[in-house]
Amino acid sequence: MMQMAHKEYPSFFATVVLSVLALTACSSGTPLANPDADLGGSAGSGGAVGSGGAVGSGGAGTDPSPGDGSAEETVGGGCPLTASLTFGSTGGLVAFEDASTVTPPDQYQHTRSYHSPTEETRSCSVPLSGCLGMNSIGIFDIGLAYQKSDVQSAFAEPVPLLFGVDQRPVDGTVYSVRRPDGHGILVGADCAGGAVGCRPITDGIKTLVELLKIFDEKMLARPACSGL
Repeated sequence: MMQMAHKEYPSFFATVVLSVLALTACSSGTPLANPDADLGGSAGSGGAVGSGGAVGSGGAGTDPSPGDGSAEETVGGGCPLTASLTFGSTGGLVAFEDASTVTPPDQYQHTRSYHSPTEETRSCSVPLSGCLGMNSIGIFDIGLAYQKSDVQSAFAEPVPLLFGVDQRPVDGTVYSVRRPDGHGILVGADCAGGAVGCRPITDGIKTLVELLKIFDEKMLARPACSGL
């Protein structure tokens, strides 16, 4: 009988300790940790520019947004897009040329210019929720991509540099991104292996162009621009 009591004593002691801990947690308002809880945290809880991926998107990585943290957290409440950008494909034997302009904090405009003198230029504009209004792809996301070091270095050049292969001589196009001061970039097709004199498209520039194309497509689907 003494031996049985000795074996049950630790179990009794453990019960008392757990009861005391439960009472302490209740009085302090702090719940006990659930040992079955997922310790991995929430997917996509990015830091300054997201939690991973080439453009910093957390979680599954299906959205090429540079981050899903709050705007105030990332840039202290400011808009990372510090200049207007005009962008779109240029070149090729086409009847018209489209160009879009995004201006912080909340303006988007699309212009279609016809090469024929008998056609009038058409345009549309879409008011946005503001730079700090987080969405799948918006001005804030474009601004983060614009602030990448390789993008800033390219925009610092006195004339727009060509990245990739210029296909305009064979009726192709390049993607142009420019600021109002004329600084910008031209982005063509990827350099072929061993191509001489071809400037490779850097990761930051590729991300910026991808985001601008997705953003442009979204804006053109809005009622104000869908009939353009």
